[in-house]
Amino acid sequence: NKQEQDYHDQDSGADEKIELDSSGADDVSILQLTGSGFSPLSFADPVADNGGDVKAALLSFPYGLSQPLAVPQVNFFKATVSGSSMLLDQAVNTGESGAPLVTIDGKVLAIAESGKDCVPISAVRDFMQ
Repeated sequence: NKQEQDYHDQDSGADEKIELDSSGADDVSILQLTGSGFSPLSFADPVADNGGDVKAALLSFPYGLSQPLAVPQVNFFKATVSGSSMLLDQAVNTGESGAPLVTIDGKVLAIAESGKDCVPISAVRDFMQ
């Protein structure tokens, strides 16, 4: 299901129309960070598939385009390890796929996918090497 949306490029000043796929098939997000003192988040240790719930927070940004400033939103979830995936107790919002799910001590546990699904950081690390 494709839809067009107006987009204003803050750097060039150009106004364009872009086509979005509401199913998330073409999701891409590019963020430009300004400021100093940034440090990367560290990864959590793999969570055992013991059926227990893990309390975690999803660090996401409001979805939509043409926003000159994105303010992070924190949403809290219970996550359950299920085989090679992680399931949340509630679905993530449209546009939150790709957001990190972090433990209470601020370590990345998983990456939000869609619906209630997350990809554990142990699977993501395999692609980073």
